[in-house]
Amino acid sequence: MKTTKFPYKVLRIITILSVVSLAVISFSCIRAGNAINDQNTALVTWGDIESNIEIRGKLEMPHESKLHFATSGTVRDLYVVYGSEVKAGTLLAKLGDSSQKQAVEQAQLNVQIAMNELVEKVYSSIIGYPYNYPSEGI
Repeated sequence: MKTTKFPYKVLRIITILSVVSLAVISFSCIRAGNAINDQNTALVTWGDIESNIEIRGKLEMPHESKLHFATSGTVRDLYVVYGSEVKAGTLLAKLGDSSQKQAVEQAQLNVQIAMNELVEKVYSSIIGYPYNYPSEGI
């Protein structure tokens, strides 16, 4: 039986290729391990998460209405809370009516004074005042 010799050159090439491939695999594993270690880590504790954003600007309401009143006065009753949503026609507040009541009373007094003045003028013209007015001696 004839034995064949395995060529040493082929064995050397296979050994060199194995060592090189093992070195490449080891290097890539070590590099991947360093990438994991380079990440930031933190200790986790129980608590509330708080996120703050600081912004500068002007806030405008999309459906804001300016209110105008025919008369001035003091608010007597308030039917809504600040910031609540209201619909058209909702009664928001009532003004105190004491100044309007005073104005009505003053107007009634002015009417009465005008009526008295009118009666004095009409009556005096009917009786012929001051020409037909009786003298003091009688």
